[in-house]
Amino acid sequence: LAILLLFGAGMGLLWRRHPAGFLLAWFLVILTPTSSVFPIPDVIFEHRMYLSLAGATVLLIVGGFNLLAGRGAGTERGRSALRQALGVTAGLLIVLCMGLTILRNRDYRSERVVWSDVVAKQPGNLSARNDLAVALCEQGEFELAQEHFDFVLRGTEAAARAMSSNWRAAPAVVMNNSPQANRSRAFANMGVMESDRGRPDRAVSNFVASLRVYPYSDEVLLKLRHALIQNGTEPGEVVDMIQRLLQAQGD
Repeated sequence: LAILLLFGAGMGLLWRRHPAGFLLAWFLVILTPTSSVFPIPDVIFEHRMYLSLAGATVLLIVGGFNLLAGRGAGTERGRSALRQALGVTAGLLIVLCMGLTILRNRDYRSERVVWSDVVAKQPGNLSARNDLAVALCEQGEFELAQEHFDFVLRGTEAAARAMSSNWRAAPAVVMNNSPQANRSRAFANMGVMESDRGRPDRAVSNFVASLRVYPYSDEVLLKLRHALIQNGTEPGEVVDMIQRLLQAQGD
């Protein structure tokens, strides 16, 4: 409702050829493809606001300049008091925004830090748990990564029970944040972790489990092929082995 009201105000100003209408339209039109009734995999990304905020920033600066210039104020004393009050307010806002920017930039020191921040704020975010576990694996923190993988698997256990026992019946397209996608990613990432730890047999089991949840991932299928060869399977027998493994898990 708020967006619709803002859109209506912008269109009304545009109809009157008011400069503020262009700036509001700038803000709204740029965001429309990713901020509308159409669902997208990730609800919020900070960088989605960068270009659209240019219009809002110009509107704020021009409006602030007009207020600081004292337009619309009655007496010179009133205009001076308004300029002082707005100057102090602007200074405080600048300091506050600088401080928040510095603090936020600290979260981007590494993938581990930024995903740890997300998990701290949203403990039930399974996608963030997966990403944090991957970042931990890259730093060799395998045991800690396993705790997050286990959290994802527990959180998707009910969805796994509801899935068909026929692995070929899985939908060809799933949303990135769906339980099915997160469960498949967790198994696949665990497979990569086990490969890095020199345990190809466990890697194979996890890649197969990932494909049982979502069989249409060419990337996971390729990793499974490599893990099977690493585990001693002859290259010419890989395809048949994959079929047997998937069918065995289905049974």
